[in-house]
Amino acid sequence: MQGGGAALSSPCPRPCTLPIGYNGGRASPIGRARRPPVPRAAAAMVRFKNRYVLCEVVSEDPRCRKCIEDRALGLAVRDAIARVHGDYGLACCSISFTVKYLNAYTGTVLLRCRKDSYRLLCSALPFVRYLESRAQRYPCFLNTLHVGGTIRTCQKFLIQYNRTQLLRLLQNCTNEEERQCIQKSLLSCSLTEEQSQSGDEEEDDGTETD
Repeated sequence: MQGGGAALSSPCPRPCTLPIGYNGGRASPIGRARRPPVPRAAAAMVRFKNRYVLCEVVSEDPRCRKCIEDRALGLAVRDAIARVHGDYGLACCSISFTVKYLNAYTGTVLLRCRKDSYRLLCSALPFVRYLESRAQRYPCFLNTLHVGGTIRTCQKFLIQYNRTQLLRLLQNCTNEEERQCIQKSLLSCSLTEEQSQSGDEEEDDGTETD
């Protein structure tokens, strides 16, 4: 002010306080709520891997084919595992163990077990010496052909294996008559199916005309 009066100083403004995490109008990671990272084991689903053991029942007794059943074969395999590997091996192999396929005419058997215990199963299969059915025992043994991760791979191997066995059977023929007998037996099987189908078609035609 004029007249020699002392100039009054304006009061000091109150300092402004900024919120925590303020960065010039831009969001700062300090104020964000972060989510805990999700572990990979919890995000991905767990899949149990199995192994399929393709075997062949070999026996000189023709009556053994009649007693081949899922239950009898499963009991024989479990008994062999218990004798070789004890209770621990039996408990490991019993998880997911089952007889997936059985053909009594060809003796083809497909067994399923966990991937971690298929070696215990394969090492015990040679100790299967017989199959028991109706209080009778028939001597036999299991020949392991293939071990695969899926049923389809075992099917492909079985087709190739049967073709190889057929070629060996033809090569082991001593004369031309045996070779012709084998060829006729194979052709008769396919011709029998065609004749039965043609007979059914003729019967259907007859029923339609009547």
